[in-house]
Amino acid sequence: LQELRQPLDAEKDYAKAIEYLDGPDGNKADPEERPASRLGRARAVRSLGSSATPTQALQAANDYEIYFNYISRIDADDEDDQE
Repeated sequence: LQELRQPLDAEKDYAKAIEYLDGPDGNKADPEERPASRLGRARAVRSLGSSATPTQALQAANDYEIYFNYISRIDADDEDDQE
């Protein structure tokens, strides 16, 4: 039973981290933390499988989108630096 709660607990932990990162002092954190937290929450929701609510599924999709947009910006910056 405890193992079944782990994804829910992880989702809540990542949500709290995202709340802090998006807050007034979030810019003081390591810039990698924001996308990592989004990806972590999305994966936690995905691991819930069919027990995820529609709201959780939508949030996970949004988190993945934010994460991949961030990664694509990093890749583009790396390509610009190589030119």
